[in-house]
Amino acid sequence: MTHIAIDFFYEHAGHVLRPYMAVEPATSDDHCAVCDRPNADWADPANKVIFTSGKQTDVHCLSCHSLFQGSVELLGVERMSSPTSPVPMKIGMLLGCGALITSTKTTLFMNGFIKQMSKADAPPFEMVEMTGLRAHQSLVANIPDEEFLYIGDFGRKKKGLVANLHLSNPQELFICSDNECLEVSVPMAKALLASCDTVPDIRRLKVKTVLQELYTGKITPDNKRLQATMELIKADHPEVVQALGKMPDDPRICINTLKLW
Repeated sequence: MTHIAIDFFYEHAGHVLRPYMAVEPATSDDHCAVCDRPNADWADPANKVIFTSGKQTDVHCLSCHSLFQGSVELLGVERMSSPTSPVPMKIGMLLGCGALITSTKTTLFMNGFIKQMSKADAPPFEMVEMTGLRAHQSLVANIPDEEFLYIGDFGRKKKGLVANLHLSNPQELFICSDNECLEVSVPMAKALLASCDTVPDIRRLKVKTVLQELYTGKITPDNKRLQATMELIKADHPEVVQALGKMPDDPRICINTLKLW
């Protein structure tokens, strides 16, 4: 199996939906409409799913289709289309929810959808009622010691999500969604989050604001407001200055990491 991120997702999480897929034999000229890969590059080149939505019919590789595949037994009921016809939940429709996928375990970070999915007969994944910034911060505090995939928000656009998937590691966290993939410095984030209990929110906001201006080029390192802010934080909270000393060279990563503080 290749190591493209959607295949990692399928290998360690999405494969549980394989028995529910209407699989057909693939041909050498098949091309997945979601990941844009030709048949030869799929994790399972021998099989495909024909997916119809409205008037459009597409070919899906099994890795991508695991985001579209529903299962009442595993994922619960989204809604009832009639008194006797339940519409199953699907992983790829979990708007506002995220997931941590490692080689041994998948944890879903859930909002209100947890009420529906927890009623499934055989839920295959751990579910935690926590999303967004809290989930990101919790992950940083308990970062896996191996390669992993972190989805911050499944969003609405599955094609966009698949395009933005990127594997993380203990030093580099990639927060993936259907709109973006944010790279975060784990050592810097850990150090900054460790200071949250001692630094007042107002002071933390001032430091974040002036540093964001610095990293976006709005101000220069000799800016008086920047220097005054950093002198105050150095005097009152030297641990923050130590944490900022772990800043990577890439200002984009610094800005992303500051968002978690």
